[in-house]
Amino acid sequence: MPSKPHAFSRYSAHGHQPHAVGCVLAFNAQWRDPLTGCYHLGNGYRAYNPALMRFQAADRLSPFGEGGVNAYAYCLGDPVNHRDPTGEKAEDYVLPVLSIFSNLLGIFVSGLRFRSFFKQSRVARSSALDQTAPTIPLPERKDWWLSSISLVSGTAGLTIGVVRTIEPENNWQTWALATLTSISLGTTAFEAWKLAQAKPWRPSNPRMLVPLTPLGQPSTLNAGDIRGG
Repeated sequence: MPSKPHAFSRYSAHGHQPHAVGCVLAFNAQWRDPLTGCYHLGNGYRAYNPALMRFQAADRLSPFGEGGVNAYAYCLGDPVNHRDPTGEKAEDYVLPVLSIFSNLLGIFVSGLRFRSFFKQSRVARSSALDQTAPTIPLPERKDWWLSSISLVSGTAGLTIGVVRTIEPENNWQTWALATLTSISLGTTAFEAWKLAQAKPWRPSNPRMLVPLTPLGQPSTLNAGDIRGG
């Protein structure tokens, strides 16, 4: 059975499509009226005409509210960095998307850091029982706290970023998202630098290793054969 060829959609910055295709969802995943080519944003609150690059009705939040001075403008004249699914006010979607990726990176780096801590602690405890093994230092408490803060802020920032993308109505989410993302980026950068500089496999205070001589035989040990710190 022959497959139907895939149709590609091309839009202008304001969502205009010269040659419309049969897909119901169009620019910014919004429903487009097949007869007029307009987008009825906000569940029919206002109709947006991408050919005219403006709304066909005034915004009730304009001119003194969040709708902006121009009651008919779409996305404050910047549809590349904003979107307007409600038809009332422009919303910034660049910050939530970037914060999601940056917080995911922070969680990943924190996970690597905790993995290094646990392995380093296990090796340090094992070397403490072996008198001939070099000593491995335990992770410091401040490193545990820093990684914990990075992990918590990254998880909270990721959660708020997803919620902000799905329900962009609350303004407090923007400030909380920016704060948590800044904390996560700062701690992640420091953790990545520490991971690049750390060499937990290298002993900080190696013990003196002396080869054992069987009982009853003279020792052939020279001074240069002793390995110490």
